[in-house]
Amino acid sequence: MKKWLICGAVSLFLPLFLILTIVVLVCGSDADKPITAPLTPEQAFGYYSIGQELGVPWDLMILVDTYRAEAGAIVLGESNPMLTALNFCKLEVKDFILIPDPEQELDPDEEQEIKWIWKEQASYSYEGTEKLLSVLNLGAASGTTDVFSAVERYEQAGTSEKAKREVLLTTLMPERSALEVIGLWYSNLLSSAQLEEISSLYATGYLRDLYMEADDRITGAWIGDVNLPDLVVGEVHRAQLIAVAASIVDAPYLLGGKSPAIGPPRGALDCSGFVDWVYVQAFGTTVSGGLGGTAVQFQRCTPIAESELQVGDLGFYYRPSDVPAGQYNHVGIYVGRIDGKPAFIHCGGPYWGYPGKGTGRVVVSINDARTKNNKNPLGGSFNVPAMNPSNFRLFMRPQFQFLD
Repeated sequence: MKKWLICGAVSLFLPLFLILTIVVLVCGSDADKPITAPLTPEQAFGYYSIGQELGVPWDLMILVDTYRAEAGAIVLGESNPMLTALNFCKLEVKDFILIPDPEQELDPDEEQEIKWIWKEQASYSYEGTEKLLSVLNLGAASGTTDVFSAVERYEQAGTSEKAKREVLLTTLMPERSALEVIGLWYSNLLSSAQLEEISSLYATGYLRDLYMEADDRITGAWIGDVNLPDLVVGEVHRAQLIAVAASIVDAPYLLGGKSPAIGPPRGALDCSGFVDWVYVQAFGTTVSGGLGGTAVQFQRCTPIAESELQVGDLGFYYRPSDVPAGQYNHVGIYVGRIDGKPAFIHCGGPYWGYPGKGTGRVVVSINDARTKNNKNPLGGSFNVPAMNPSNFRLFMRPQFQFLD
């Protein structure tokens, strides 16, 4: 851990942190001193899971709510983190109507079938918690599944035989900086200095260090060399995408870890962060269109049957509206068949870890919930501990064009 980071944070946060004590090395001293985190791991899990689904940074949400609690606006640990998360989101809506194709040439002397096309009639967007709760008809106790069920209902309400509505819930970041977003919603409650403090602490990864035990897996430094294949961004074959993904097999998992930029990851990744990182290397943009989030990725893809799977397609454990309470979704990239069985490469949590890499890692899993694997889908084997199977059940196709 960077010692200056902890030193600078003590004066800001020590009066607020009341619950969990984590011992770290502080401010260059040789003595261990206690620094406490604002929420218990169980309370923080609510922020983790929402961030995982929506692509909103969980540590930024906790920082915002910590300052809001100090200002007396909420009781930390008792408020619904979804209400904070939605202030980082926007709902993009497009309405279409079915019209005759104006470019179709009709012969009045012949019977011809009219060609119909969808014409965009209107597009609009809504931002922030108050507006999204109102538009989606949600209450203040809503969770992730409630939100995405409401998004589906809102889309269906604008869809009929001759009309359709496309709805996408996405994030305001990275189009806007963390400081811009929190300033948009909290400038009436917090001072400009406090907003700057939140933005700065988020940039350092302060809370990730506290909650994730402050070891080399998550301090932002990558572990080992990454040998990325040579490719032309935007002009790739499917095998090249898998070569990118396989270049970091056994790399550590970090819930909330993102690196949506070309080049080796800036730190450990989570499942949606891994998928976005792979696609950025190949196409220069993410599947999510932002900072990840399995639900956002799911929305941006087209459903397919398992029999239609092609290398590069995605697998999910759940629909965003069906994620069980207390759990979060999972996503991986289809790599083809290994020994006749479908396989996915993904960045999975502790179930896929091993001693020394207990948070989880990037693995290639046989998708049968039974068979362990060590084989590389591109040939040969990985020199890593055997990789546990997966159980992807829903299959989606990202909107990217491969050369093959």
